[in-house]
Amino acid sequence: MNQAEQMLQDIVGMNTAGNHEADVAAYLEALFNQHNITNKLVKLSDRRIGVIAEIGNGNGPILAFDGHEDTVALGDMNNGSIIH
Repeated sequence: MNQAEQMLQDIVGMNTAGNHEADVAAYLEALFNQHNITNKLVKLSDRRIGVIAEIGNGNGPILAFDGHEDTVALGDMNNGSIIH
């Protein structure tokens, strides 16, 4: 398995449902630090934490990505209920 596949597997394996992004944020922070990528955590609440990372010297064009660190609870497609 290559590094990208391992990272995806690690993140997908984290339980982030119900506003529990802190584990993913800590994982990304450690990954960015490992690669000397400037980053900071943005705490929204105890378990809701976002990450901002920057690459470059500030003199080039800016490209931004925005995404979710969390997942939602698995639902039952037949009746619309949430599986706990």
